[in-house]
Amino acid sequence: MSDTAIKEAMDYEKQFATNNKLKSAYWEHERTMRDIASALYSREKAGQERGEKIGQERGEKIGDKTGRQALSTLLQKLLEEGQKEEFDRVLRDNEYQEKLLREYHLK
Repeated sequence: MSDTAIKEAMDYEKQFATNNKLKSAYWEHERTMRDIASALYSREKAGQERGEKIGQERGEKIGDKTGRQALSTLLQKLLEEGQKEEFDRVLRDNEYQEKLLREYHLK
């Protein structure tokens, strides 16, 4: 940087330091920029939260549908195989239901 550029920068700094109107305008501009940044951040965060909620709801719906389909398929197979006792147990015992879903490769 040249001596002329340094002197010019120092002159601007002196003007700024002694000019209350200029300082006030500067700080108002800074506050406005912070307010804008804060508003953008808040909106971005709200958008992310909304997107996560929508994604979770869709995932739960898909999971519920998939689970119901797997259980329905399992029950149909048990009926076809004539395993009435297994059928009843699957409806009463969630752990057993999970076991059979894995055994029949439905989960």
